[in-house]
Amino acid sequence: MKTFRASVNSRGASPRSRIRRRLCLFARLALILLSACAKSKPVDAPRAYEGTLAVKNAKLFGIEYLADGVKLVRDGEGNELLLAPRGASVPAAYRGKRVVRTPIERAFFMSTTYIGLLLTLENDWVLDSVAAVITEEGDWTIPAIVERFKRGRIRHIPWNMRTGVDIEALAALRPDMVFSSAGYESGAKLFPKLDELGIDCMEVSEYLEESNIAGMEWLKFFAAFYNLDEQADAVYEKKCARLLELAGLAAEIPEDERPLVALGHVFRGNVYVQGGGSTAVQELERAGCRYFLKDLKGNVNVQINMEEFFNKAKDADVLIYTAMNSFLPDKRALAEDIPLIAEFKAFKNDAIYVPSKGYYMNNGALDVKFEDVFSMFHPGLLPDRELTFYTALPDDASGGARAGGG
Repeated sequence: MKTFRASVNSRGASPRSRIRRRLCLFARLALILLSACAKSKPVDAPRAYEGTLAVKNAKLFGIEYLADGVKLVRDGEGNELLLAPRGASVPAAYRGKRVVRTPIERAFFMSTTYIGLLLTLENDWVLDSVAAVITEEGDWTIPAIVERFKRGRIRHIPWNMRTGVDIEALAALRPDMVFSSAGYESGAKLFPKLDELGIDCMEVSEYLEESNIAGMEWLKFFAAFYNLDEQADAVYEKKCARLLELAGLAAEIPEDERPLVALGHVFRGNVYVQGGGSTAVQELERAGCRYFLKDLKGNVNVQINMEEFFNKAKDADVLIYTAMNSFLPDKRALAEDIPLIAEFKAFKNDAIYVPSKGYYMNNGALDVKFEDVFSMFHPGLLPDRELTFYTALPDDASGGARAGGG
């Protein structure tokens, strides 16, 4: 009987030993790769919520809770989708409807404001589902999104109102979901193309709600796609409670002690303000101010002439100038652009504020924004509070300002 004797190389290792070491190395590499992949998935995703939660203030979306964690969601245009946890069966009465498995893992978001609502869910793995956006990396102020851009986790897919989205780039992305803005003509053109590609889409209408508090409730709509319904409900209730607390304090302030507040900006010789019925004005008044154009009809942007703006706004205690601080560094630049503004009371008293660059994309932070304006109007009631989403314009930018956050 022959005895097998393995040959030995110069390092004293047999061929069999070398093979064994390589297999061990491959196994370690495989474990590393599997670990990296696992981190990109929602490993901490909760089980589907099987109770029933109410949509209290929003009118333009709905969620119907069915059996086994399955939900029927309705968007801003009346489109419906079934959201079903992976492995759950679809109720017989709803077979034939389009089904999206939850939690979603790759989505295309066609507005920065949707990401602001995702942030309220306070789960980092939720942001891992942001596969593409229409806003370029340099325009983002949300650190978690900027960081994912730099790691190549998020793609920019071009879009404009006239031509719509780059459909070839979207087809290559193959997302689980597309979240589009309701009301855009290019969005209507997008739907048939998505149908051909087999990609589901829902239209988001938070900006069309009758109040900001209703618009903020769309965080529940997004939470449904991640099985975070219960957490979203708790977050929403907490934010609403803070808003009610501050509004209650403001309600106790006598009318003659409330500051007169002007809001607007100048563009090409015209002044753009908010009509007296707008959601923005509602929030300012809830924070305890008197709006300088309360009798102006309209609930959106309204154009007025410079003379009317000057006559109504020059005695305002506070001016919220709605051009963002990235375009308007200081009072000197504002006075160079609009010489008359140097005569405003708010200009002389250093009470001109502008939104930060990240103001609009952080629309889920309605409570923090409300604290900002409340502290502008009543600094004695929130002492030592620093602004988050607004900046007080300095005389000269080189002298510094209270910088607003992302």
